[in-house]
Amino acid sequence: MQYNPPHKTIEGEILAKLFDVGAISEHNSSSPKKNSFMAAARTDKGVHAVANLLSLKISLQEDTVARLNAALPPEIRVWGIQPTNKKFNARSACDSRWYEYLIPDFTLVGPPQGSALHQNVGGRYCDDGSQDVWDAFGGQVRDRFSADELCRLQDTAQRPDEDDPLTRDYVRLLSFALGGYRPPRAKLHTLEAAMQQFVGTHNFHNFTTGKLAADPSAKRYIKEVVVAPAAPHWTSVRIHGQSFMLHQIRRMVALAALVARCQLPPSVVRDHLAAATRKHIPRAPAAGLLLEGPVFAQYNTKLRRLLYREIRPSSEALEHMRRFRECQIYTAVAREETQRHVFCHFVRRTNRLAAPLI
Repeated sequence: MQYNPPHKTIEGEILAKLFDVGAISEHNSSSPKKNSFMAAARTDKGVHAVANLLSLKISLQEDTVARLNAALPPEIRVWGIQPTNKKFNARSACDSRWYEYLIPDFTLVGPPQGSALHQNVGGRYCDDGSQDVWDAFGGQVRDRFSADELCRLQDTAQRPDEDDPLTRDYVRLLSFALGGYRPPRAKLHTLEAAMQQFVGTHNFHNFTTGKLAADPSAKRYIKEVVVAPAAPHWTSVRIHGQSFMLHQIRRMVALAALVARCQLPPSVVRDHLAAATRKHIPRAPAAGLLLEGPVFAQYNTKLRRLLYREIRPSSEALEHMRRFRECQIYTAVAREETQRHVFCHFVRRTNRLAAPLI
């Protein structure tokens, strides 16, 4: 969620509709600073959001929320508007954020024999039935593609072109094969144990770009991690932290998934956090990530002392958010996997991972 004209963004759409309903002037609709516009959290391209909080100056009427929602597309909703004092700033008042990552269970499939990832982990990996999936897939691939086509598809010297028709056919077969894989409970427990390693204050320079180990800004505080089943055959990873860097959560989830895939000890996560030298960690797809919402714990403590209304959604708004998450966001994530197979591409790319994990 960022204002970035001429590109279409949620922030730009909201400002335009605020002008349409008479809440801000036309002049101010193209200049967020003139409205003191600020978001509690920002999301990158391809990342969803259940809730965010915006602070800005508007002309508020009784029906402003209803008129805004009537003007906005169904995938953008305003849950409510709350008056504040003039100095309130959504970003500085926010002290932490909750994010959620949805990951399909098939991403925990073990690495195929002979792959770079399988060789990477060596004798530590013990097959859990995953090789049967890869053997069945290999038979389908050999029946479908010529020897020359297979050479192109398996050429590790080239970056895979995910839009190539040949690659799309290959990944559709892979999606069908992986769709039948069900990870054993032990792998799901390993995923959770690996994610719990992130709790606390750590140096995340290996989980973002442009940061060195000695950079103090690379240290981030993760308050809580919750791993639980979501929709059938999907797992929800919820992360509560003070602040996050570019791609940090996507790399956290990717490393934890690799630890579970390869049956590695969860302490591998700690090794990557403690490593002073750069370690390569792939990014999990952006499609699985969503901002669950900002938290204003310290600011609300001050408001309670003053007997003012706290910054938090109403019970009615929370119910609307729950339905929106399930009907709009979860559906969109599943639809993107069905149409674009982003997690199948992720499995395929990580099969080629030669960078040492242990």
